[in-house]
Amino acid sequence: ASRRAIKRVRAAHINASALKFVAERVAPQQAEARLDEAVRVLEAGAAAASQQLARMAKPGAAAAGASSQALQSQLDEMVGLYVEVQLLLLDCLEALAQLVSQRGDAQKAGALSAKAQQVTDSLMQS
Repeated sequence: ASRRAIKRVRAAHINASALKFVAERVAPQQAEARLDEAVRVLEAGAAAASQQLARMAKPGAAAAGASSQALQSQLDEMVGLYVEVQLLLLDCLEALAQLVSQRGDAQKAGALSAKAQQVTDSLMQS
């Protein structure tokens, strides 16, 4: 289960990275749609990583057949992926807030900036 979760989170990160890459090279209206999608993908990836980390951190998680060393390795990998996903999410939220602000939607830009601050706070607690 841990390997599948790691692959799922890694896929979300790669997909969102591609969306962000495309967003940086297209017209602002298209960029906004791509960044919106990247944010959704990353939020889902972060949620999956967080749930898996909670499962892996439970006492007795190693009893599922994996050695404690293998479990620690998977845990370390998942933590690293979680941080990467959160950093990319932060980057996408900031880029999206800037685009939305440029087109004059201050309310949505403020909401995106607040969401970016929540991600920053979450990373600082990690």
